[in-house]
Amino acid sequence: MAEMYDYLGFPAVGFSATDLPEEYRRGAIDARRIFIEKLGTYGASWLVFRPSSITDQALIKAYRLRKLHAREHLSKVGESVRIDALALINYSFIAVYVAHKNPLGNWLAMPSTHDALDLVVQEIDEARAEAARLFVAKNHDYDQAWQQFRVETLVDLILAKFVRIRQLESTAATYPAAQVRAEFLDIANYACLLAGLMSPQ
Repeated sequence: MAEMYDYLGFPAVGFSATDLPEEYRRGAIDARRIFIEKLGTYGASWLVFRPSSITDQALIKAYRLRKLHAREHLSKVGESVRIDALALINYSFIAVYVAHKNPLGNWLAMPSTHDALDLVVQEIDEARAEAARLFVAKNHDYDQAWQQFRVETLVDLILAKFVRIRQLESTAATYPAAQVRAEFLDIANYACLLAGLMSPQ
């Protein structure tokens, strides 16, 4: 297990890293690296966001993916479209974390010590592992149907998930943490494939 943890960056519990396609692994590993770099620079500043605000931040990335994909994989500021896909992965796991830790959107104290930030990484890693297990299970059930998807299909699937999430957030009497969490795990998995497909070979 230690070898799989070192390879993926998060624990391969309930599955083997080799159960994940190379495209998925590329996206997952790169997104985690960026998350840790930004956490070291900015801390967990995203904890000021309420759950619905995180949804909107992530949705912006999904809209940009759809808008920019038809171009030359570059935005006006020179940011790779793949960077938006990687950001979407991390926003999805932040949303999963917040749906569990702070569904009411209360003001939380910022974790500031190394130990506190390490705990955030560990808990986000548990969500990454949960998403990977879900992907492996669905990949088995649907016989790797994702291999037939074009990039634009993955983008549209992600946007469809956001429609569902915003509908849930707008109509539920209380914040639908479990349903939102499940939708964001799916978004993370689609985005991992998307980032992997966009990566240099």
